[in-house]
Amino acid sequence: QHAWAGYRKYAWGKDELHPVSGKGVDKKFAHAVTMVDSLDTLWIVGLRQEFDEARDWLARELPGRISRIARGASLFETCIRSLGGLLSAYDLSGEVVFLDLAKQLATKINEKVAATGVAPYTFGGGLGGSRCRSLAESGTLQLEMRYLSFVTGDASYREKTDRFYDTLQQK
Repeated sequence: QHAWAGYRKYAWGKDELHPVSGKGVDKKFAHAVTMVDSLDTLWIVGLRQEFDEARDWLARELPGRISRIARGASLFETCIRSLGGLLSAYDLSGEVVFLDLAKQLATKINEKVAATGVAPYTFGGGLGGSRCRSLAESGTLQLEMRYLSFVTGDASYREKTDRFYDTLQQK
């Protein structure tokens, strides 16, 4: 509760809180990644008022931020932290707003995945820090996209990312 209160006071809606300076900052994500990534913890520890405040803010603000995700934002991190955070919040709470936001974000992610199922390092394309394609970028999409297809009944989320397995086997 103490950590969340600090985020709420100094960095609400920002990607992260710098604890020494007490400043909230947006990094390459600029979509409140700490807030999204904390939803499951808020739910599990019973901080429902805090969870509800975050839900309400995200319902209002996240759609616009999803539409403006920076080209330099990591697709991998966005998938595991933001898409994963929204899906876990939906799974725990059953609140459809998280599923709707997850569908918007998954669509944005899937737009960047090649027909072969290979994902770029960032939303702008390119290679990772080691300057090579990584299995992690493409392989990590499986869990979130398959779960989203399962709960929505819409196979399109997983179909494109599942092609990555075929691509690997052809190499």
